[in-house]
This record gives sequence, C-alpha cells and structure tokens, in this order.
Amino acid sequence: MFNTAILDVAVGLVLIYLILAAACTSINEYIAQLLSLRAAMLWQGVKGLFQNSPKAEEFAKSLYDHDLIDALSPATQNSQPSYIPSHVFSLALVDRLGIHLPSQNASGQTLSVADLLAMSPVDPSIKKVVAPLAVAAGNDIDKFRQLVESWFDSAMQRVSGWYKKRIQLITLLVAAAVCLLINADTLSIADTLWSNPTVRTQLAGAAKSVGPLKVGQTAKPPGANVTNAASTIPTVDPSTLKQSESLAASLIGWHGPILPTMKGYDSNDVHRFPTGGEWVWKLVGILISAIAVSLGAPFWFDTLNRIMNIRGAGGSPVEAGAPQRIASSPTLSGIPVPASGAVDPSTGTQETKQP
Repeated sequence: MFNTAILDVAVGLVLIYLILAAACTSINEYIAQLLSLRAAMLWQGVKGLFQNSPKAEEFAKSLYDHDLIDALSPATQNSQPSYIPSHVFSLALVDRLGIHLPSQNASGQTLSVADLLAMSPVDPSIKKVVAPLAVAAGNDIDKFRQLVESWFDSAMQRVSGWYKKRIQLITLLVAAAVCLLINADTLSIADTLWSNPTVRTQLAGAAKSVGPLKVGQTAKPPGANVTNAASTIPTVDPSTLKQSESLAASLIGWHGPILPTMKGYDSNDVHRFPTGGEWVWKLVGILISAIAVSLGAPFWFDTLNRIMNIRGAGGSPVEAGAPQRIASSPTLSGIPVPASGAVDPSTGTQETKQP
C-alpha cells in the first residue's frame, strides 16, 4: 500500500507536468514564430560561413537575394527563409561566384574549379573562403557543389545547436512564468496528493487513460526522420483531458487576497499567498516545477507510461491489445510519421513496423 501511494503521487505529479509542458510547448512555438528565431539563426549561420571576410554580410545578402533562395522566403516584406536546402544553397553560391561551364579557355585548355574561381568577379576575401573547396574539387564542378553542400550541412548543425540552446532558455523562462502565475508548486502538490488519497487515486485513474490514446508527431527540423513514436507529444481525448485538467486545477492556483492583513485571507488554505519566509519554500517548489516542465511533454509522456507499467495499472486486455494509431497529419516540417506500431500487452511497449 505504501509503494502504491508513492507511485500514485508520482503519477499525479507527472500528469500535471505533462499538461503544463504541452501548454508551454504551444507558447514556445508562438514566441519562436513571433521573433522569427529560426530565420534569424539561419541568417547568422549563413553570414558566419564567410565571417573571415569583411564582405561577409554583403555577400550573404546577395545569396539571399538569389531567386532560388528568395523563393523560400514567406511572401511578406523583409522576410527571410527559415530553412535552406543544401543543394539550393550550393547552386546559388556557384551562381554568385560566377563559376559556369564551359570549363575551357580559348586555346582549349581545361580549367579547374580553382581557375574558374580565380576569374570570379566577387571580392577576393570571399574567394579565399571557398578556395580550399575549389582546389579539392579539381576539374569537377559537381564535386565542388557536393563539397559546398557538406560544408553548409556541417555549419547548419552548429546553427541547430544555437537554436536549441536559445529555445531551452525560452522554455525555462516560459515554464517559470507559467508555474508562478498558476502557483504550480511541486512541494505543495506532492504534500496534497500524499495527504489526500481520494484526489491521488482519481488523478492516477485519469492518468491511466492517457497511455492507450493516439499520439501526434512533434515538430521536427526539416529533413528529420521520426522513428520513435514513444517520443511524440500525446494528444489526449477531450473528455480525458477535461477530467485531468479539473483534477489538476484543484492542486494549483492562487486563492484569496495577497496580503494577510486583507479581508478574506485564510491562513489554512494551501493555495493562499505565502508570507515572510514561506516565500522561500514556495519559490523552491515553483522552481522545481519550472525545471520539470521545461523537460517537455514527450519526456513526461514516456515517464508516465513507464510509471503506469510499474504501478500495474495498465489498460484492460482489450485496450492493451488494441493497435495504437500514430497521427499522420503534417507538422511544421511537413514530414509524416513513416511507421505505425501496436502496444505489446505483455510489456506495455510499442512495436514499430516499417510499412
């Protein structure tokens, strides 16, 4: 009984983290779109390719003005693309460098890519940046394009790292703001769940119905492959979500006036505004919640399924044997989930089958 109570408290906390993380994910995406973070990071990455040249920004702008890249931008004024395929970048770069066929001079002598680059009208500092690629390509322009694509892809991996760090910071700040706004205090929630078996059991029961439901694909960068359905964001049935949210609402939120001297202040209400030194523990609990929520909905969905398997409160045999559908609607990257799977009733894990 003691172990079950601990697991029920854990389930309740995880379910609340899951609901809040899903809300924060939507807020983060809205902020990223509002600030055009992807486009801004991509611009910094393209400009950084030529950072050793004093003409880096000017040349990067000329690349963005190229018809192939400009066509990737939204049809709004002063907009920039948020994604550039490597082959499009290489074609635009070769065109801006003025490297074109035929690769022979007037006397019929075959010119190397380095020779063609030397005759390019662009600034010498720009030519110096791509000169090693031209030398490595020899006489093969197609190889030069391939080397440019590899160079661009490696740079974009660094850009992805910058973007993830920026998003992680935004996620933590958003999670902290949300948790403070709604008084999502992990210490208080855990204490309430431990001392109130009724709420604890009801919340665990609501969490039980989350597992067998279909899940949707998370937003992936363009070109990403989705191979693990268990790492996706759950899309909960409306009735289940409503029940979970109503139970969670009883564990969070602020009640009563801010100051204890105000009329209606109830010192016995666990949701009241703290006073004096009580703020220390309140902020600690909210900080724990913020860090947990910033881990994301996929993490807590996986954790919830694992805890439910340990708790032994999985679905009925009919539910466990039912196939688990994967949403195939396009995400921000426009890539459908390539695999479908079913839940193994003996292990509670998902079996992935390639079509």
